[in-house]
Amino acid sequence: MSTECSYDYVFVYDGDSFESPLIGSFSGKTQPQQVTASSGAMLILLYSDTNYVLDGFRAEFFVTNCPNNCSDHGMCSPLHKCYCEGTWGGHDCGLDLCPEGCGKDLHRGECKMNRCHCKPGYSGQACSLYRADQSGNKWHWLSHSDGGLTPRAAHTAVYHKETDCLFVFGGYNLNSVLGNLEVYRFATSHWEDENGNELVGTDGMGQPDHQIIAAVLDRGEQRWGVPTTKSIFRNLLFSIAENSTLSIRHRAQGDGSGHLQRLGRDVKLREGQEEDAHLHRGVEESEEQGQTWDLERVNIEIPEETSHDVEELASDKEDSLVELLNEPFEFMEKKSDTPLQPAPRYGHASCIYPGGFVIYGGKLADGSFSDDLWFYNVTERTWSLRAVSSVLRPPKLTRHTLTLAGGDEGWLYLFGGSTIGGEFSSKLFRIR
Repeated sequence: MSTECSYDYVFVYDGDSFESPLIGSFSGKTQPQQVTASSGAMLILLYSDTNYVLDGFRAEFFVTNCPNNCSDHGMCSPLHKCYCEGTWGGHDCGLDLCPEGCGKDLHRGECKMNRCHCKPGYSGQACSLYRADQSGNKWHWLSHSDGGLTPRAAHTAVYHKETDCLFVFGGYNLNSVLGNLEVYRFATSHWEDENGNELVGTDGMGQPDHQIIAAVLDRGEQRWGVPTTKSIFRNLLFSIAENSTLSIRHRAQGDGSGHLQRLGRDVKLREGQEEDAHLHRGVEESEEQGQTWDLERVNIEIPEETSHDVEELASDKEDSLVELLNEPFEFMEKKSDTPLQPAPRYGHASCIYPGGFVIYGGKLADGSFSDDLWFYNVTERTWSLRAVSSVLRPPKLTRHTLTLAGGDEGWLYLFGGSTIGGEFSSKLFRIR
């Protein structure tokens, strides 16, 4: 592949029209990874201008009944879906659900129900991350792509020490701007939505349907030496499929969140897809309607004539290097009768803050930029809009930074970013 990387692109769609989901966008001389279309059709568009004439691209195509022929770790059903063997999972049965035996020999965990259950203090896909390990300087595999959180870019992530959780908000997945808040809980090594419901992906933990079972049993005697007519194995498989208390549906294609939500033993497809927009919020409303809270204002002792809570500390204009706001600013939330939550966005910034975390700015699904400051309370699981009464407001930004300095009574510092007009900002703001 050789294209002019700034203007010439190869777009790959999963379908036969440009309205189909975009599954790849490639340029330059980077070798693309394997791209799989599951709809039965693939559309490839080479967009090129006349400034540079390079070699373009060369592609190889092949068709299989199931993804990667189930990686030789499962059977391909008549529905073109893989039924995986043993502890293998994923859409192509290429994912080891219990890698390294979950470290059982080292007393880190054990494999149960096609998943590693880690001992207290351990977490990760192979229970390799130990809380008391001070050596560091090595990577640990904590979550795979089929295990809950869908692939995305331009999102933000904040680690909250008190809950020992990683909070991920927003992002972009080539087709939709995401607005879901999802949480990785290190104690249990799984993803949750913001209401605490575990997210189940396509890692093969769901039970097969009758057609898949029938296809497996047709070759059961040949493959495993199991009788195909009357056997405990046959009866067991069909009894699992008819268990009405555990019903898992596959991800809906095109869903921005793409997760399954588990409530006890009942499983249902997450809601949140809008019919007439490419905007997928993916965040479910809390049952505690109208729940509000106030964040107490922190005062500092400085001369009255310069008393302020919001400052513009630096500017890209030479005549306004330091600008102070003399009018006091109340760090109060915007109250509303209906629950509030941030709109889907990407390119925003987030930062830890006492009691939770904050996000600022970002690019919304309609292409506009945001100048909202949102606070998420991890205990109450509620969003609240901040700085609504501030006279001085930073510009609408994307790809900026947000930093907390000074601990629990410190300031939030907002710096840089790209403005609506495409200009880069060098302004520095602070607030608490």
